[in-house]
Amino acid sequence: MIADILPFHIGYRLIYSYIYGIIFEKNTIEKQEHHMSPPQPVRKRFYKPGHFLNKAGKQPSHYLEAVFENFHLDDFREELNLWLRVALSNGKDAYAEGAAREDLMDFVNHLHRLVEAWCIIHMSTYRETVPLETRRLLDMANRPFYLTAAEQDNPNRIIRQFCKTFRHSYVKIELLDMLEAVVTYEGEELICKGILVAFYQHLHCLVRLAYRRIR
Repeated sequence: MIADILPFHIGYRLIYSYIYGIIFEKNTIEKQEHHMSPPQPVRKRFYKPGHFLNKAGKQPSHYLEAVFENFHLDDFREELNLWLRVALSNGKDAYAEGAAREDLMDFVNHLHRLVEAWCIIHMSTYRETVPLETRRLLDMANRPFYLTAAEQDNPNRIIRQFCKTFRHSYVKIELLDMLEAVVTYEGEELICKGILVAFYQHLHCLVRLAYRRIR
């Protein structure tokens, strides 16, 4: 009887050894492939590489390129005037007094001039790097309106004038008050709220560059 069982037992062990050998070989190959694969990059935490401020680096010219790539002068002019109208008609505490509304109107006018000055500085170098047809389109979308021809020849003077007229602390507060007025607005003006924060960030970037430039 043992003689009858022995061939079956030996055959079973051979099959088992064969299957085990395949599994062992597969696991060995997978481990080798795992060790041979390139290491995964370590994620840098608390960092937003896609944000325009991080993409710009540390050079002012890169900041200007990032800002005016997303918003042209026409965009700044249209959006700033919309913010002004909304802030004046909102009825919130920040602009409840006539003196505050007068300050706001003068401030926005100077802000237009500051944006145009920065755009002129940016375009003076950037426009030479693009094709002629693209340059014409950029010139049309970035045509100054608030600066005279003489002022356009000296944009740095406009930047210094802005920083001399307004304290940086006042500018930061006024921009936030305007943003709040637009966010809380419930009137009939059409507000594209999807770009409000982005517009504020780009505007504030130009302001920060101005005060950094006069140090």
